[in-house]
Amino acid sequence: MEYFFLWKSLTIDQTGRLKTFKLPRWNNLDGSEFHYMDFGGIMEEERTFSSYTIPTRLRIGWYFGTERFESEGEFFRATIDDAIYR
Repeated sequence: MEYFFLWKSLTIDQTGRLKTFKLPRWNNLDGSEFHYMDFGGIMEEERTFSSYTIPTRLRIGWYFGTERFESEGEFFRATIDDAIYR
């Protein structure tokens, strides 16, 4: 299931879990003039800490939705092992 809100999209599964997000982001990675490029991420896993469920393994980067994301766009990976809320 995919939802579109103005210029961004969220993909969620049948239980309401966020799977991917995509939005245009302003940059000039290729050295040209600034322009919007696809940016997004994949939520690979989620866990519950103190009754709050959050994404705990994710990958984020440029060129989301294309082969370039895997080869050169992904620049951030995170795994959350624990969460403490204050």
